[in-house]
Amino acid sequence: MSKKTKILITTFLLIGLLTTGLVLTNSTSALQQGLIFKFIPKTSTPKIIKNQIDPRLLNTLWKTINPYQAILDSYPSLQKTRTNLQNMTIEDKNSKKITEYEIVLKILENYDGSQKNDIKEKNIENTLSNYNFTKISDKAILINIAHSLWLENKKTLPWSLKDFSEEEIESLFFYTDDPVDYSTTGAQEPNTSLDKNLYGAEIINLKGYDEGIIKLFLLSKTLLKTNETLTIEEIVKWNMKNFFHAYYDYGWEVYGCAGGSFWAEDCVYTLESTFEQRVTGCHEPALIVELMLRSINIPAVTLSILGHGVVYLPTIDRYIHGDNVADFVTVPAKDLLLTKEEIENIIKLGPNGDYDSIIRAKHPSPYHFYTNIELHRKDSSLFLETDSVCTSIPEEDWKNIKNQVPEYNIQYDQANCKIFSDLVPIKTLTELSL
Repeated sequence: MSKKTKILITTFLLIGLLTTGLVLTNSTSALQQGLIFKFIPKTSTPKIIKNQIDPRLLNTLWKTINPYQAILDSYPSLQKTRTNLQNMTIEDKNSKKITEYEIVLKILENYDGSQKNDIKEKNIENTLSNYNFTKISDKAILINIAHSLWLENKKTLPWSLKDFSEEEIESLFFYTDDPVDYSTTGAQEPNTSLDKNLYGAEIINLKGYDEGIIKLFLLSKTLLKTNETLTIEEIVKWNMKNFFHAYYDYGWEVYGCAGGSFWAEDCVYTLESTFEQRVTGCHEPALIVELMLRSINIPAVTLSILGHGVVYLPTIDRYIHGDNVADFVTVPAKDLLLTKEEIENIIKLGPNGDYDSIIRAKHPSPYHFYTNIELHRKDSSLFLETDSVCTSIPEEDWKNIKNQVPEYNIQYDQANCKIFSDLVPIKTLTELSL
């Protein structure tokens, strides 16, 4: 116990003596003799018991000093999380078992989510290197919970962990190591279930997702709005105009994939490389949206439906298909928040269906200019273009499109049926987190 902590505890003990109205004679002498008091009601004669302290008082004092324990122990929504943490143990390097509850509090001793990513990662590594994790998901969950408690204690969000249900809390913390595609059964038949138990950060090749929450927080907090729904839309919109689906000029070979195949074993995907390249399929934007939302305490889970990445948002009961995020850039983000019925209609299309058709149906001709504009890359910059819009675009719609992507300075050359934009330099995750 540090000197500062000892001073704080002693101070609170003295305050407790005064507020309970106890008058103890020869208290100095008693303390000098190493006696510790057990407090009893004012109407009774104070009883001094050697080497004993009321555990309720000590626990109250400790929670005052450690607000994270107070949150874990007092929020009904965290009851299941707390119980699981207390029941699960991990061995340290000396083969001593310690509860995950204690490890979370240990992480928080040196954690500050507002610090630069490299500092946070170093502090966490210094703490967790003392323990033998057999699964990356165990490590990810503890980091996630620690960050979430830190953020809750800051009281800077318009929402709170205490307002979530246990299922929503599970959607905020859950991870899995299992690389199996959850959309298939043992017989490799497509699983069309929307069972919320089939979730997890299940991207097969993406590495380093265990620290994705803390890596993406500094970016995510710049996109905060006044409520969850608006914040979700803002984060979806940011991903739409920053990641694009692999195409002929920029495919999976940018990640070292042999033959440009997404499934090649030599592919190297990390959060950092994905932000550097901006090339995705459906899985990567689904996971990044999930991690960005979780980093600001909004529950989100990645489902794999018919082999495709889909994010489920339990607090608003909506789904986001990763292909829609990667394929559309000027469609209003709210249009990508799909109902259960809309996702079920996508499932009916089968494994190789046109998953973008449901979005295009919301903007039929002559409003297809919303869905025709594409995000591409040239060298180290991104730009927008399309050459299939020859109709007049209503002023209000063009204003909406420009407001969706202001950084691109998008322009329309109707005479040549072209929409084009400025080049916007690609920023790395580190640059976006400054």
